[in-house]
Amino acid sequence: MTLVLCATWCGGARKEEHPEWFTPEADLDFDGFTNGEEYLYFQCEGKEAYAQAAFSPSLKPKALKSVYEAGESARMYVPEFTHPLTTYQWYKDGQPLTDDGVIVGATTRTLNILSLSEAHTGSYTCEWNDQNPNTKGTGTYGPITLRVAPQGEDPDAMLKTLLSNFASLDTDANGELSLDEIQASYPGVTEAFVKALSLSSASSLIEHDLLVLTDAGENHSLDIDDNGEVSLSELLRVIQLFNFEAFSCAASMEDSEDGYLPGNTEGDFSCTRHALDYDAFDWKINLAELLRAIQF
Repeated sequence: MTLVLCATWCGGARKEEHPEWFTPEADLDFDGFTNGEEYLYFQCEGKEAYAQAAFSPSLKPKALKSVYEAGESARMYVPEFTHPLTTYQWYKDGQPLTDDGVIVGATTRTLNILSLSEAHTGSYTCEWNDQNPNTKGTGTYGPITLRVAPQGEDPDAMLKTLLSNFASLDTDANGELSLDEIQASYPGVTEAFVKALSLSSASSLIEHDLLVLTDAGENHSLDIDDNGEVSLSELLRVIQLFNFEAFSCAASMEDSEDGYLPGNTEGDFSCTRHALDYDAFDWKINLAELLRAIQF
């Protein structure tokens, strides 16, 4: 496919061909998504849908959200260019999915859930088998975690409300909000809503969860000098926390460069947990969390 532009030049017409505008890496409509990215997202709707998206900046892929409201739709797709005969199988919580009218594309590159319900909360993966005779590769995409809140509850607004009022809601000062603590001030919040939000517990919310879910723009605990970069000294500080196998809250910033005391297992745990303590929520930096810091 080649786009031909006609322009008047010195009294005559000339043709300019720009085939590079149609490569997978190009962004034909300047909407921030490459032609390849739009193809992967819209190809399940047919060639016409992809062509319209490629030319129209108003049509572009929708990002997956942290939390959906019941009744919304969601689309997940394998972001790999594979052989046309590649086979796919999507799974939810380890169980293979089948098309049922609401779930569409369980054995294709793209999984669509047309009307989400709380039952769709879970972890999704896709296993694919590339049928290219030269490679015959296999792969797994995911996991992708979806959380579905009951219809009528505004997840984004409630998340921000719980985060901004965390300290006053956490009446026992244990760093978590139980369902009872939340309902004492917001009786309309249901158990299903809390379960849909929680990253680490089915019955409570941790402040770190809320920071992640609201994308609150908080500075990462690793970035002590708040310059958007991770220096060697900041990385060494995390390695120190890792070596001491535990940390707790410092009484003031005068007692600690980052607000934490390494090695104190009997200390104060009322402050915001270190952002790297995302894997087990145990006030420790484990190896996986340390490797994440090194990646930064």
